[in-house]
Amino acid sequence: MRCPGSQGRQVKAVKDFRQIIAGPSIDAVCISTPDHWHAYMMVEACKAKKDVYVEKPVSATVDEANKMLEAARKYSRVVQVGTARRSCAHVKRAMELVQSGALGQVSFTRAWVFGLEPPECIGNPPDGPPPEGLDWDMWLGPAPLRKYNPNRFGVLPDRMWASFRYFWDYAGGQMTDNVIHMHDLVHMLMGEPVAKSVTGFGTKYYLKDNRETPDTGMVTIEYPNFISSLEYRYGNAQTLVKDAFMPMMAMSIHGDKGTLQLDQGGFQFIPENQPVSFLFKDSFERIIRGEKPPDVEVTRVKADKPSPDYEAHWRDFLECVKTRQKPVGDLEYVTRSSIACLLGNVATRAQTSVDYQAATGKAVQKEAQQYMSRPYRAPWKLEV
Repeated sequence: MRCPGSQGRQVKAVKDFRQIIAGPSIDAVCISTPDHWHAYMMVEACKAKKDVYVEKPVSATVDEANKMLEAARKYSRVVQVGTARRSCAHVKRAMELVQSGALGQVSFTRAWVFGLEPPECIGNPPDGPPPEGLDWDMWLGPAPLRKYNPNRFGVLPDRMWASFRYFWDYAGGQMTDNVIHMHDLVHMLMGEPVAKSVTGFGTKYYLKDNRETPDTGMVTIEYPNFISSLEYRYGNAQTLVKDAFMPMMAMSIHGDKGTLQLDQGGFQFIPENQPVSFLFKDSFERIIRGEKPPDVEVTRVKADKPSPDYEAHWRDFLECVKTRQKPVGDLEYVTRSSIACLLGNVATRAQTSVDYQAATGKAVQKEAQQYMSRPYRAPWKLEV
């Protein structure tokens, strides 16, 4: 077959990915499947001595993410995760700003994705036979055996995004679809921290379709030196963020000297102007009287290129395949942000706070443990 971007060359098509992984002429593979396939394919590729570019999130469960990292280390593979916003020039400039100390002491961060969808959204199509040419059993792979439903498959010509993301068998809803993009940048700018404890709330308040994952949710994550709030909703797109480039999908970092607000179109730095404290009477009285501090000078930096920068992200991966250096979206880095978002779903589904033990990859709370991993349907086995 002829593939777009192949510069006229013929591209061999196969029905079984294992033929590609086993190919002796293959040096690296790209995994852009539904989330429930990421772990198995990536581990098998590492075992076959292939380097890997795998799309986000790293995996569908925390246990899978840790096994993927184990495989990358065991077989000494270069693994780039497709969180391509890490390769954007304006993100790198923002990281320099944070690392310079301009924000001061940071104790709080946010990441959010807001939108307004029609209540019927993806609808409620009935189960039925799979379309001709689709091997539904193979598509399901290690996931539970289910009847075909157009929304479970989700890759339909009239949709911009695939709706398989909204079923727990295959993915993690908005948390691991879009929130991960912004929270991964929080991780990058804050030095790749490891989550300690997570709480989460979320359900279907607004949408009337057949998805399983929440349409509205909030997750709070405790890190060693700060707290992060992750938020998403489908029933309202108002962010109340002024003069941002693309504020409906963004993140912010808050320090005692200033705030960085970043999205796909650029970032702005807003310095703290003067102390405002409710502890001292004079500060409180100034606020009551409506006294406003002088205007602060906001630094705004527009993105040079459309975000995310896939071309730069792929160049970085290919260069690291040659040099054996860590790519900007190295699996070890993005595993941490992916696990943080996955733990948000674990806490939401288990209806409990989750204390995460990074050394063992386990959750302390018994109620949470059932959501940290999932059984694989025979004959598939995830073995490092």
